[in-house]
Amino acid sequence: MQTSKTGFTLIELLVVIAIIGILAGMVVINMQGAPNSAKDATIRGYMAQMRAAAMIFNTSNNTYVGIDGAGQEYRKLMDQVDVTNGSAVPVTSVTATAYCYSTALVVSGSWCIDSTGAVGTSTCSTTDSKCH
Repeated sequence: MQTSKTGFTLIELLVVIAIIGILAGMVVINMQGAPNSAKDATIRGYMAQMRAAAMIFNTSNNTYVGIDGAGQEYRKLMDQVDVTNGSAVPVTSVTATAYCYSTALVVSGSWCIDSTGAVGTSTCSTTDSKCH
């Protein structure tokens, strides 16, 4: 009379658990930067909205002067950017015919918008109110 036992040995179970542990560790390491990347994407989104708010402000007032104070939507978006990136000091340059706003990103670098429609990883020039 033969009896057959089926199942996994202790070694086989330990190998599977070790493999699952290694894979889980790799996922955790890869996901650590995701929240900061999401914050950078949020900052870029707010700044895209700021560009639209600046255009509306200029259309209504024929100037950019006062955009960061009187332009309520623009000001709210500036505050949201400051909260998202940890209140990094932004660079703002405003004249009657041009504006420029740049702020630090969470991961690295900075993000800039200006009245010419320029957007990118540069900073504001206070001499001509453009991203450089």
